[in-house]
Amino acid sequence: MADLGSIPLMLPHELVELSATDFIRKIRQHVFRLDHCYSSTQIDLVANEHKALIHAHRCEPVLKDNINSLSSNSSFKDGWSLLGARFSNLMEYCGVVATLFPRTSTVKFDFSIMH
Repeated sequence: MADLGSIPLMLPHELVELSATDFIRKIRQHVFRLDHCYSSTQIDLVANEHKALIHAHRCEPVLKDNINSLSSNSSFKDGWSLLGARFSNLMEYCGVVATLFPRTSTVKFDFSIMH
């Protein structure tokens, strides 16, 4: 089960384990740090993409297999490249959160490569 601790989740395989309610709870925990980056409309878009990711994971076998092949050793870049630009707002949000709350230096490095 995904960790709901103080460090936000960032990779698709972690996010599909997180219910929409728990994802919103996670966003709310950090909204004061994100308010300079995201409007409420953008946060709604991110939340909707999270719901769409969960649905796609349930309904699309190839996508599900790709996501399930990820591990805690997967890099940010590798994890999100499996999805292309399909969930770009969610990916960007997770990248921004990663730079605010780095789990490892690799996450920060991977996000900087993407931009």
